[in-house]
Amino acid sequence: ISLTNPQLALFFLAFLPQFVVTGRGPVWAQFLTLGLTFNACSLSVMLCVAVITGSAGRARIGGVRFRQVMRALAGLAFLVLAVKSGVDLLG
Repeated sequence: ISLTNPQLALFFLAFLPQFVVTGRGPVWAQFLTLGLTFNACSLSVMLCVAVITGSAGRARIGGVRFRQVMRALAGLAFLVLAVKSGVDLLG
């Protein structure tokens, strides 16, 4: 999906060159290293998300209590974000 996303390509074209130093070896090798590092980090995050959501999905089969806890956590997260946005706007 990321390969066909032009916004992601533009982001990398704008973001990665600032980390490439011409005196430290071939530019293509530095881009390759940065790209592989990004992919490794993305893979680790996605694996964690998959494990957590898989566990949550199995727990959800258990019943209503899980849904109540998840709604409360989501509400709390939105409340924290609203307060933080308000504080940022004021200060």
